[in-house]
Amino acid sequence: MAKVLVVDDTAALRSAMCRALEDSDLGVQVIEAQDGAEALTLALEDGIDVVVTDINMPRLDGIGLLRGIRGQRDAYALPVILVTSQGEERQRQASFEVGASDYLYRPFGDDELRDRVRVQLRVRRLHGELVSAAAERTHLENHDDLTGLANRRSFVARCAAACDEARASGGELAVALVAIDRQRSLARDLGVGNLEVVLVEVAAQLQRHFAGATVIAHLADGKFGVLSVGAGGERVREQALALCEFLRSHVMGRVVPGQIHMSVAIRALAGAQSPSADVLLNEVESLLDRAMAAGGNCVEMST
Repeated sequence: MAKVLVVDDTAALRSAMCRALEDSDLGVQVIEAQDGAEALTLALEDGIDVVVTDINMPRLDGIGLLRGIRGQRDAYALPVILVTSQGEERQRQASFEVGASDYLYRPFGDDELRDRVRVQLRVRRLHGELVSAAAERTHLENHDDLTGLANRRSFVARCAAACDEARASGGELAVALVAIDRQRSLARDLGVGNLEVVLVEVAAQLQRHFAGATVIAHLADGKFGVLSVGAGGERVREQALALCEFLRSHVMGRVVPGQIHMSVAIRALAGAQSPSADVLLNEVESLLDRAMAAGGNCVEMST
């Protein structure tokens, strides 16, 4: 249920607005405040959807209340309707400069009040839907559908930011690439569905064994990336070895009898040693190729 905050220092006028909103098809809960100072705290609490406020009030007037709200909430996040009289044209103009969503001239009827509130509720709802859709689109653009981990695009961007930060601050970072050995034969032996179960399980165990990592990603086709900022190479190596042992002894057995093997490549850097993200990732890819060419089931590391 939407919540409307009604603010007016005249009790009779405030009560009349509250009744008009409550006795309507809006389905709103109405909250009252007798001046701007009382209303500001209420307005900034989660749950208030629209504010309807008089301009002339003691302690904190409507313009001051509007300024306080706009310091924390924009017009889409919290619409504010100012109630003015015909003789307050200058104040009305100032209210729009501060960020008023709409205004009402006294005297006004109940239907006009309801219509103005209805419009602002609709605008707020539509804006919320747009924000949610944009967030969902951003999530899909940066995450792998199967595992829910970050994707290659997101991983490369985070590595680039981490390299820049390490060069500037002298901090440590480590990048690990983890690949399932014998990917093609596993796909043939297990089938696509069971191989996807393995990938999801590997993703879950990566999150468990690298719980403190900055980002964990599924790059593609059974290859995963781990970025740990502020972590030395030996620590990442220990985590990788623990992961490999767990996968060998547990994960494959959940799907079919046998073992799953991993190749791991780790490159650790500190401070000014940090190259660009492209160079760093190429170096780790080369280490991974070396591990897989040697038969897999091993960890290659460079510091």
